[in-house]
Amino acid sequence: MDTGIQAAAMIVIISFAIDRICGGVFFLLSMAGVWSTEASAGSADSAGAQNRAKLAYYIFAGVLAAVFVFAFNISMLDALKIGEPYQHKPVDIAFGILVLMCGSDQVATLLKSPHAGKAPDARSAEKPIEVTGKLTLVEQTGQRAARE
Repeated sequence: MDTGIQAAAMIVIISFAIDRICGGVFFLLSMAGVWSTEASAGSADSAGAQNRAKLAYYIFAGVLAAVFVFAFNISMLDALKIGEPYQHKPVDIAFGILVLMCGSDQVATLLKSPHAGKAPDARSAEKPIEVTGKLTLVEQTGQRAARE
C-alpha cells in the first residue's frame, strides 16, 4: 500500500481518537461539576467562555497528539519521504503534533459533533417557533374551514 495513503489514514484515525477522548474527558468533567462552558447569551462573559473552552480543548488535544507522536513514533515527513530520515526530527515532531491537534477539530466539524472546544449557544434554545402561512382545519364530519 502507498505510504501516502497510510499516512492519511493514520492522521484521520488518530485525529478521530483525539477528538473522542477530548470530548469524553470534558463531558465527564462537566458532569462532575468541575468544568462548565455555559454562559448566558446576553452576558459579557459569553465570548470569554467560548475562548476558554477553545483554549482548553486545543491544549488538551495538543497534549494527546504529543503522546501519540512520541508513543507510536509517528513521523509524517519521513512517511511522505520528505528530506532525509532524522535530518528534520524536531520539525517532524512539531508538524505531527500540529497536524493531529488541528485534525481532531476538523474531524469534529466534518462529523458535526459537539466537542469541548465549542461552548453551547444559549441563544439557539431561546428562539420561539414561528409558523406562517395558511392553516386549514378539518372537522370530524369532513367539512373544511379555512382560516388565515
